This record gives sequence, C-alpha cells and structure tokens, in this order.
Amino acid sequence: AGLAGAALRQAAWRRASKSFKHHLRSHQDACLSAFESMAEAVATSMREAALAVTTLRRRLASQLRVHLFEAAETAEEAIASGLHDAEIAISEWEVQSALEKDEARIRRMREREVERAEWRARQALLQKQEQAAKARDTMNMRQNGKMGAPGGTPSSSSSSSSQRAPLVSHAPTDQASASANHEIVHQNQVVAEQAAALRQVAQAPAHDARRVLGVARTAVISTADATRAFRTLSKLVHPDKNSDPRAAEAFKKVHAAYVSLKEEIARDQVKAQHARPASTLSAAADVSTSSFASPAFTTALLALPARNTRHLRGWHLHRQCGGNLRI
Repeated sequence: AGLAGAALRQAAWRRASKSFKHHLRSHQDACLSAFESMAEAVATSMREAALAVTTLRRRLASQLRVHLFEAAETAEEAIASGLHDAEIAISEWEVQSALEKDEARIRRMREREVERAEWRARQALLQKQEQAAKARDTMNMRQNGKMGAPGGTPSSSSSSSSQRAPLVSHAPTDQASASANHEIVHQNQVVAEQAAALRQVAQAPAHDARRVLGVARTAVISTADATRAFRTLSKLVHPDKNSDPRAAEAFKKVHAAYVSLKEEIARDQVKAQHARPASTLSAAADVSTSSFASPAFTTALLALPARNTRHLRGWHLHRQCGGNLRI
C-alpha cells in the first residue's frame, strides 16, 4: 500500500511538472513574441523618428538657406543703394564745386574787365586832358607870338622866330574822339548781337538742336559746319564774353545742342555709308570685263569704300600695270 501510494504520488508529480513545463514554455513563447513585437515597434518608431529628424533638418536647412539668401540680397541691395547714393552725392559735390569754381572764375574775369574798363576810361580821360592842355598851350603861344611886336608885327627875324608858336593841328583830338565813338558803336553792336543770340537760344526748344544753333532744318551739313556754328554762337553767349546772368544757362544749352547735332550727323553718315555699297557694287557689277581699264570704271572704283574694294582695286592696278604689280 505504501509503494502504491508513492507510485501514485510520483505519477502525480510528473504530471504536475509536465503541465508546469508546458505552461512555462507557452508563457516563454508569449513573452518572446511580445518582446519581438515590442522590438519591431521600437525599431519602426526609431526609423520614423530618424526620418522625421532628417526631414526636419532638411527643411530647416532649406529655410535657413532661403533666409540667408534673402539677407544677402537685402545686404547687396543696401550696399548698392548706398554706393549709388554716394556716387550721386559725389557727382553733385563735383558739379557744385565746378559751378563754384566757374562762378569764382567768372567773377574774377568780370572784376578784371571792370578794372580794365576803368583803366581805359582813366587813360582816355588823361589823354583828352593832355590834348586839351596842349591845345591851350598852343593857343597861348600863338597869342603871345602875335602880341610880341608893336602893331602886331614882329620886330626882327630872330624875335619872330623865337616867339612864333608851332602850328599844332587838331587832328589827334578828332582822331581820338573818332576812335572812342567807333569803340562805343562797336560795343553797342556786340551787346545787341549778344542779346539777339540769347533771345534766339531762349526761344528755341532744347530738343531742336538745329534751331538752337541757328542751322536750317533741311540743310545738309557736316561736322565742320556744326563746329563753326557752335563757335560763332558760343562767342556771343559764353559767360566769359557775355555778362548777362542768363549766359551760363544759354551756353550749356548751346553745348548740348552741339553734341546732339554731332551725334545726328554721325548717325546720318553711318546710315549713308551702310546704304551706299549695295547700289554702288550693283552698278559696278553691270560693267563689262572689257571696260575695266576705262577712266569711268577707275572713277567708280575709287568712289567705293575701301573695305569693299580692297582686292578689286589691287586687281585693277595689276591689270593696268600689265601684270607686273605685286599685290
């Protein structure tokens, strides 16, 4: 009975241990599967977090780059505007200093002109006074010579020769007055011409260079003609020659019109030069080969521009020299 009870207890223990091992194994498997799922979830969350961090980093880098570019552009614009303002200030200062220098130079020249005019007036007055004094001395000497002998006749040849006054003509006085009158008339003419030139420049619009310079609208002129017109007009309106306060502005207007007219003449010359070779070359192409040595062909050839007929001219000279000219 004791052995049977021990066997029963041993069998029950085996069953209990087997069931415990089975439960333990199933619990272990459940723990392992739960751990693996947890590990996978953690790895997935870490990958998502890393991807989010990378995306955030890229976004921040792009935003930072954009902000940096905007800041750089703003700084460049500020620097450019500052440089532009500085250049404008420097140019204004240069213009102001140049105007001040011109005004000082014009003021000095006017003062010199006034001093010279005063000196000329004083010299003319002194000359007239000297001439008047000489005329009075001459008249006194004539009267003294007539009253030297009784009866108004000289006593002897020696006394008459000693008391006879030299005959002084009044021609110098008349000549001085005539020259002074001529100078006054000339000055009045110059003043009238200057006033007319200032009136012409003031009435002419600034965009019409030909009207400012007094050139006909339909006239075909060259650069030399424009220069001649500018010099003629500048002699009348230049501040150094004309004391009118409007002379400086008028001279600036005349100079601008002169520059504009020169540019217009240059454009017309370029247009004519570009339009000329086609017609001239077509006319030269119609000339037959047998007439290459004729004077008419030589004249037409020399009239062509050099850049289009360099080789043709050399070949023509080669034909004229009988093939002995080395090109």
